[in-house]
Formats: sequence, C-alpha cells, structure tokens
Amino acid sequence: MGKIVVEDSRAGSIIKEGMKVVVGNGERMRLWSEFFVDSNPLKIVFPRIYALASNKNGVIAGFGRWNENQWAWNVNLRKPSFNWEHEQQNSFLQVLDSIVLRIKIKDELVWGLCPSGIFKVGYFRRCLEEVNGVAHDNAKLLWKRIIPPKVELFSWQLFRGRVMVRDVLNHFGCAQGLSLKCPLCKGGSETVDHLFLLCPWSWDLWSRCMSFWR
Repeated sequence: MGKIVVEDSRAGSIIKEGMKVVVGNGERMRLWSEFFVDSNPLKIVFPRIYALASNKNGVIAGFGRWNENQWAWNVNLRKPSFNWEHEQQNSFLQVLDSIVLRIKIKDELVWGLCPSGIFKVGYFRRCLEEVNGVAHDNAKLLWKRIIPPKVELFSWQLFRGRVMVRDVLNHFGCAQGLSLKCPLCKGGSETVDHLFLLCPWSWDLWSRCMSFWR
C-alpha cells in the first residue's frame, strides 16, 4: 500500500481526502495535530496559542474535565498572552466551544468515501478507477523492483486481503485455541482492515504518515 501512494499521487489524495476523525470522548484524538479547521490542524491555525501551550501532544480529553455530564475546557498556557494575541486566543476558544464531546462514545477514524465509513481496499480501488476514468491496475505498481522482494510480496498479499491475520486463519480452520482479538489493542478482531487501519496503534502510525502529506 505504501508504494501505491508514492507511485500514484491520486491514490494518496483519495486516502487523504476520505479520512477524517469523528470526535467522541476525546481519549484518542490529539488536540493540536488531529483536530482540523478548514483542513488544517489547530497548531497551524493558531500558531501563537500552540507556542504558548504547556501540553503540545495531549489528547482532547487531557484539556479539561467532565462536570455533571458537561465538558469544561482547561488549556494551560506557559504565560499570559499579549494584547495582540487576544484575538487569536478568542478565536481558539470559539473553536473549542464548537467541539462536542460525547462521554460514552469513542473517537472514530472513518473513511468518508465508503458508505460504511470503514476503509476497504476493494472500495478504494474502485474509487481510484473512477477518478482515472479507466480501470487502473494498482497491483502493477507493486512489481517495479524498487522495493525489496519480500516487501513487494507482502504488499501484494495486503492489497489482495491475503495476509494471514487471525481472522483469515480462523476462516481456514487454523486458529483453534487462538484468540481472534487483536494482540496490539486487545479490542476488535484481528482482520486485515483492523490490523492495518482501525487498530489504535495503526491509527497512530497512519496519523503520523498523514502529517507528512500536508
């Protein structure tokens, strides 16, 4: 998948434009780098406030507290802002007030181009074909001999959904006595989509990769 993005910028654009994070309880989404205003993270929209912030890498839930099911913001600054920074600070507070947290719902990473909101390789490929106007065989991009053979093979298996994750092993009757839970997050079943995208560990990795595309 990584080489597809490099070889075809349209593929990267489709993934980037489709991905978005839906705020729930704020326990997974980083405030400054993963909450966006007009396609830009808060640290870019409000650079002065970000520079003054004591916590630059915390999740949303770390910038306030619940009080009788009402969320109260508390963003600590290292020093008081200057008068000329007040306008930006007021705008920042307005954005915070627009964020609706839901205490019993987890933050979700969704892919808006798929009706289910869940990233699917097959659906991504169809979207890419529609953008190109013709059938676009992304698999050919994996065999250019510009990455190690083992990486090519693994990428091909991932693209085809043939990676031997626990869900696939169970399908073939090879997972007797083996838990189907993801060994990284201990949450959802270890499917290809979960392991490489939906798992919180994968989410963190993809978030870092996405930051390089902006």
